[in-house]
Amino acid sequence: MAKLLKSLNTNKTTGPVGIPPNVLKKLAAELCNSFKPIPIKGNKTVPNNYRPMALVATITKDMKKVVNLKYLESANTISYHRYGLHKHKSTRDLLVYVTNVWQL
Repeated sequence: MAKLLKSLNTNKTTGPVGIPPNVLKKLAAELCNSFKPIPIKGNKTVPNNYRPMALVATITKDMKKVVNLKYLESANTISYHRYGLHKHKSTRDLLVYVTNVWQL
């Protein structure tokens, strides 16, 4: 995997993950443990029966959620009725509210 990362073309775009190829190339040795083959079907000794999974993409998605949520909270753009996106509001709070409305 490190060999593949070191051979990346640094003139290519970042793609959906958003990490520039030159960063991946420079960190090849450290990142090679972040990519894992996941078995999808059949005989586990056949390479084609695996799909790649990149832990890097997961980290990027999580960071994107945190940054977006922090921005939305600071800009006061999240509706008060969005229970899943506010601190100190949960699905349980929404269920209590909806049950109360239905009983009226």
